[in-house]
Amino acid sequence: MASKPSRAIFTTSKSDELDVLERVMQFDPKRRPNASKTLQLIYFNNPPAPCPSDQISNDLGQDFDVSLDQSLVLAILSVIKAEECG
Repeated sequence: MASKPSRAIFTTSKSDELDVLERVMQFDPKRRPNASKTLQLIYFNNPPAPCPSDQISNDLGQDFDVSLDQSLVLAILSVIKAEECG
């Protein structure tokens, strides 16, 4: 079965975005770029940056529901403490 061209799936994507997707999604690992090569692609080097760091929120609560059950938090903390002492 022939695969659909990326342009047909991601109709609003720019060519530099499609280039990244097509390269990193290569089925054959020998054809996939490593992280260093990927970061050299046009997408990561054309201004403006994909998202300036000063616009990234540190407060995940404003974007996601991050409410956790207190017993779950305590269980996670006890595992972390055990690993630190272990």
